[in-house]
Amino acid sequence: VQLVAGGVPKLALTNPYFGDLEVPAGTAIPLQLQVPFAGTPITGVAPLSFAAGTRYFVYAIGSVSGGTFDFIVQAVR
Repeated sequence: VQLVAGGVPKLALTNPYFGDLEVPAGTAIPLQLQVPFAGTPITGVAPLSFAAGTRYFVYAIGSVSGGTFDFIVQAVR
């Protein structure tokens, strides 16, 4: 999948790999998962605001072909 933040492609990953993205505190960015390099949305857009002193983990879950693909966000202080 490809993570798009604020309309800009940031990371394209496959299992079991991961990536990281540094975002300044207080920034609000809409996130979306897309088909890599095609720009075809897999999920809706989810607005996320980043608080100072917090790490955010975004997990892609489900099946694209099964229509259950989505992502969840975990915030850890």
